[in-house]
Amino acid sequence: MRDDLATAAVFGDLTQAQAARLDLDAAGIPAFLADENVAGGLFHLATAVGGFKLQVPASRLDEALRLLDEQMPADAQPTDWSAVDVGQPEPDEPADEEGAEAPPPAPETAQAAEAPPEGELTRRERWADGLLRQWVFGVIFFPLMLLVFWRLVQVWTSDERLGPAYQRKTVVATVLLVLTAAVPVALCGFLPR
Repeated sequence: MRDDLATAAVFGDLTQAQAARLDLDAAGIPAFLADENVAGGLFHLATAVGGFKLQVPASRLDEALRLLDEQMPADAQPTDWSAVDVGQPEPDEPADEEGAEAPPPAPETAQAAEAPPEGELTRRERWADGLLRQWVFGVIFFPLMLLVFWRLVQVWTSDERLGPAYQRKTVVATVLLVLTAAVPVALCGFLPR
C-alpha cells in the first residue's frame, strides 16, 4: 500500500533541514527532503522553490510533528531586535545626517590607491600571468578561448604598468591565440569540396 507524503516542516537552511531529517530517521520515521538537490546546489533558488520541505508518510505526520516540537527549545522566543542596544557612534565618526559629506581624499592618497607598490603585481600583470594557462585550458575546452580572447583584450587596452616579463607572456599568448584561431580556418580552405 502506497503512503502519501505530507510536509512536516519547511526550512530555509539546508543544515537545519538535514538535522531534522536525521532526528526523524533516528526515531524510526522515514523522512525525505523535497527540493534538497535543487536548493542545495543552487542555494539562491531555495526561496524560489519554497525552501527545504521535510516530508514524512502522512500516516506518521502527527508523530513527526511531536518529535520536531520536542527538538525545539521550550523557551525559544523570537528576538526583539528593537530592544537590542547597538551603541552610539564614536565621537570621531560623523552622525548620519543628511548633507554631511566625507572630505575629499588627499591627492597623494588617491594616487597611492591607483598604483600598487613596485614589488606588487598590478591587475594587468596578474591577467597577463594567467594568459598561457588560460590558453591551455581553452585548447582543451574550446569555449574558454572566448575568455582568453577577452582577457587578452583587457591586458592590451589597460593603462596599468606591465613589466617586460609580462609583456613577453602577453605577446606569446597573442601569437598562440592567433595560431589557434587561424589553423582551423586555413585547413577549411584547403579541404576538398
